[in-house]
Amino acid sequence: MKQVAKRILIGSLFTFMLLAGCSAPPLKTVAKQESSLTPLALARVYSATSSSGSDLSTLLLDHYLTAPSYKMSNPLMLTRYQAGDSALSSDGKQLLQLYESDNNWGFVSVSTGYSPIVNLFELFDGATTNYALVLKDVKICMVEGADRAPKWNGTQLLHSKIRPGKFECSGNTRTSLFQPYSGMPGRLGIYFESGDTVLYDSDRQRLERIAALMAQRFSHLSIPEAI
Repeated sequence: MKQVAKRILIGSLFTFMLLAGCSAPPLKTVAKQESSLTPLALARVYSATSSSGSDLSTLLLDHYLTAPSYKMSNPLMLTRYQAGDSALSSDGKQLLQLYESDNNWGFVSVSTGYSPIVNLFELFDGATTNYALVLKDVKICMVEGADRAPKWNGTQLLHSKIRPGKFECSGNTRTSLFQPYSGMPGRLGIYFESGDTVLYDSDRQRLERIAALMAQRFSHLSIPEAI
């Protein structure tokens, strides 16, 4: 009789646990947000007073120093230099900002082709939102450690043959200024082509300011209203 009673008790407990489980509320599931890539409108900013070349180079240095996912060293080195003269090439397609420190020279250059275009994108990875400025037919270089400043030869820059300095340039086909884990610039998909310059940032306003300053310095720069 004791064994029968024991079996009945165990059966009752099992039934109670089963019923309790059935009556418990279902587990909540959190919907995973999908990553997205969205073109954004960029307004061309007109100003009665033209900005200086140092304004653009300073903003670019600040971007490369503090924006996520870069693997550059020259922007940090150039912060130890003193800003010097800036100049625009005779054809209006290249900007040069010089930096000097003791016997070392550096510079920031922005070079454009005949049809430069700039577009802005919002990139959402499922958790965070960042932005990318895609510059077609535009190349940005940051150089430090040269033994002399480059010289103009018409619309071309002549660099020192002894110690031209260390170059870090955007738009290279073989190397990237981004950390491999960032997925940049590949995350831009069809909106990126080899040779494009991509500025990737969490600060949308800074990218918009860069685009505005570039539009002021390069009158032939195109900013489409929408994609």
